[in-house]
Amino acid sequence: MSDQNLKDICEEIYQVNFEPYLLGRKDLYLGLMSAYFSRGHVLIEGPPGTAKTLIAKLLARTFSKSFKRVQFTEDLLPKQVIGSHYWHSGKNEYKFMAGPLFSEIILADEINRAPPRTQSAFLEAMEERQLSIEGNTLDLGENFFVVATQNPSDYAGTHPLPDVQLDRFIFSFRLAHANMDEEVLIVQKHLDHLLPPQLNGLKTMEIDMPDIQALIQAVTVDEARIVQAARIVRATRENPSFERELV
Repeated sequence: MSDQNLKDICEEIYQVNFEPYLLGRKDLYLGLMSAYFSRGHVLIEGPPGTAKTLIAKLLARTFSKSFKRVQFTEDLLPKQVIGSHYWHSGKNEYKFMAGPLFSEIILADEINRAPPRTQSAFLEAMEERQLSIEGNTLDLGENFFVVATQNPSDYAGTHPLPDVQLDRFIFSFRLAHANMDEEVLIVQKHLDHLLPPQLNGLKTMEIDMPDIQALIQAVTVDEARIVQAARIVRATRENPSFERELV
């Protein structure tokens, strides 16, 4: 697969699967694709009703991957995300029942509503694509990908994500409510039965991940770009106003 072929495929997928429902948020689509191909994860912040859940569903169906949605709440326990052992009386032994984290594409919905203990259940999974449970290491697979959403920090019942968890996300996006014209269009789509989308009618993206990984690894970056990126990163650490903007 050439980079031009990949570009054409991504453009076609955007026009067929995403553009009718994202109302022009191509930056978000490209971010999702880039993160998935780069084996990163994405954090999306925005108020309810900004299609955060729909975005993750469209992505999973596009890649034909197993998909699970985890609704984070204040009383959500780590074992409800990871899974737990139970006693199998027929075999007279403990068996492990996998939780929703054992899927290929995960939507962690309103992740900042859960207490820090439950949020931390994602740390090893997002970094290593594996989970350590009672001394056993369980592999989550190369296609493991997290799309996490969070409500704005001033919403009631939210817990700020720790820096170590924020570091697991390669991209972060902020969504705002649709404008007046977009809201009218959304209502019209609902009345015409175009929303929610018929997921069975979406176009599937036929890709070969090893080929795509080879394309990514073949990209060269000159030293000037590396220095520029390093200066930007250092500026975010040294400028005191930057952290205040994130609060």
